[in-house]
Amino acid sequence: MSVGPECVTLPGKPRYDHSMSETIRVQRIASFDPAKLSQARGADERKRGAGHPRPTPRVSQSELEARTGINRSVISAIENGRVPVGATMLRQLAKGLGVHPGELCSPPADPTLRDLRDVQAMTSVDVATATGMTPSKLFVLERGGVAKLKPGDRKALAQALAVNEAQVDAAYAASRQRRG
Repeated sequence: MSVGPECVTLPGKPRYDHSMSETIRVQRIASFDPAKLSQARGADERKRGAGHPRPTPRVSQSELEARTGINRSVISAIENGRVPVGATMLRQLAKGLGVHPGELCSPPADPTLRDLRDVQAMTSVDVATATGMTPSKLFVLERGGVAKLKPGDRKALAQALAVNEAQVDAAYAASRQRRG
């Protein structure tokens, strides 16, 4: 397995070109917090001295592998911050642990529209489909590319991202501010 800034190469099935690896492009969720994954598994590290055994996690990496289909070695690499996590993997991990994807994230104090999408473990296509927008329109909005959100877009985004319209306005303002 190799990791680059935007992609992960995992062993895969041979394809028509008979290559032994498949590169998967991952839109990394910046707010994902590997420590929260360990905590959700119940494997958070506690200070332990001599004679204090390591606490047994509520959900082992092997058990999480069985629940999610994500290889145990990849789960370990995720917990150690060596593998980026995208929306699909975040959804799988959250479902396997029985938590909301947002519980595995530490969003910034002033989230952008992209941050709101990440916390819901949604891809841009998921949000575009849910709102009836084109992916290119969502791309422009997430980057603060228009002066003001239309009321219909605000309402659709709020519904798709499970937040209220005021939170969408604040996130859009943060998107515009980071743009400038």
